[in-house]
Amino acid sequence: MDGATAGNEQVPDLKEGAVYVVEIELAGEDAYPEITLSRFHYDLSCWERMPAISDHWLFNDPYRIENHFEIDCVDEIWTSKVKEKSSKKYWGFKQAIGKSIPLVTVNDAESIRVGIFQQLLELPEA
Repeated sequence: MDGATAGNEQVPDLKEGAVYVVEIELAGEDAYPEITLSRFHYDLSCWERMPAISDHWLFNDPYRIENHFEIDCVDEIWTSKVKEKSSKKYWGFKQAIGKSIPLVTVNDAESIRVGIFQQLLELPEA
């Protein structure tokens, strides 16, 4: 996270900004391993603590559960926007944008720098 303080008294060190997520799916589309790169936007004043490993659903569900999210994919770019009824349950989630790439394309330091970090920075605005 980057930026100024989020103004959250329960998590005082929390900084305003996007949350970047890298998810490795060993059985992705067509059972082919892939990495999903995402930028999530939250109302961080809703956070009561920093997420723990058991809170992985906060970063997984927005691309999968249509009951809570408006999910779309155009030109291999995924977008997700929370439905109003679900914002509180998902810690003030607003929206996410992401894309998936084959896991096998990331195999050395340069492909990590370009294939993951650079692509995270180049995700379009949602």
